[in-house]
Amino acid sequence: MFTSEQAWVFLTPSRLLSKWYQEWRAQDQDGTNEPKNEAKPIVSNAYGASFINQIRSALWNDSMVQRGYDSNKPGGMFKMPLFGQWVTIVTGRYIEELAKAPDNCLSFQETINDMMQLELLIGPALSRDQIHLPAIRGLTRRLNVIFPEIVDETHSAFATQMEKGKTADGWTSIKAFDAFGDLVSQLNHRAFVGLPLCRDEKWNKTMVKSAAELTVQALLLRPFPESRRADAHEYMKSYGKMLEEGVNLLTPLLEQRRAVPEDERPNDLLTIIMSCVSEAEPDPRAIIGTFLLVDQVAQSTTQMTFMHALYYVVAYPEYAEILREEIELVNGDGPLAYRSLEHLHKLDSFLRETQRLSGLSNCW
Repeated sequence: MFTSEQAWVFLTPSRLLSKWYQEWRAQDQDGTNEPKNEAKPIVSNAYGASFINQIRSALWNDSMVQRGYDSNKPGGMFKMPLFGQWVTIVTGRYIEELAKAPDNCLSFQETINDMMQLELLIGPALSRDQIHLPAIRGLTRRLNVIFPEIVDETHSAFATQMEKGKTADGWTSIKAFDAFGDLVSQLNHRAFVGLPLCRDEKWNKTMVKSAAELTVQALLLRPFPESRRADAHEYMKSYGKMLEEGVNLLTPLLEQRRAVPEDERPNDLLTIIMSCVSEAEPDPRAIIGTFLLVDQVAQSTTQMTFMHALYYVVAYPEYAEILREEIELVNGDGPLAYRSLEHLHKLDSFLRETQRLSGLSNCW
């Protein structure tokens, strides 16, 4: 996270903020900033009130969404504040239009660029070249090769988490959310950087810190008008270099791997990312930025999916034996095989149903 001095980013001189905002609003009145037929905000987005409503949205998000939905029946669209942005929520007939919209009208990549401020915080390798996309596809194609390593790491990860728990009366109690977060992180990093880094506590803490820095700085930049975000970013950099610890850890590893022929490098995500970068000596920030983006997506979605599944198994223990019987029937007494996964129909249905009921909502 940030040092105490970096909190002063919030105290950007009000005169400067006001000047920036008035210039931006003048452009809005000329119609140069906003497209025609834009959805109406359900709360004020005026200077000052906009920041207050961002806080209200963070505290009472559900009620604000419900308010917008109720005021736009029987189907419409509205804008609301969300994490430094003003997002458009669609209902009714607009949902189908949204699903069919082409990329030149609604781009998921542009949404990610804006949400994470990739152009400013990481650079064009992510925002324009999108090197994370071929990296993800490359990792997906190698899942059958990486899978045995994940199975091996699962035993180590579970043992590590059990050691952290408290044992009493033959039972070991753990904090499920924290334990599964660490477990998923260790398994992901086995596929991302391999041994021994995936079990290195300093590496894992640095990745968590770097991801938090990336998210917080993006959150701080988004409320600024787009034309002023570069200035705000330069101001923030004066309080410390983002991702510095991650770059310091990753640079020696990159040098080691560049010294090895490509066909002899480890079969993990870092190697794939390096192969997607055209430069002979790529910028470590671009590589660690790509790594962090993929890591954040893989971490949060996987952790929440399995946490909800665990909660439902605890709530409905009668399903545990059914799922266990299927796994034993398909796989026998041997280690879990990659080809076995496609035959675990009940487990697949159980995971799908828990996702349908709970989605990727918070599961603390």
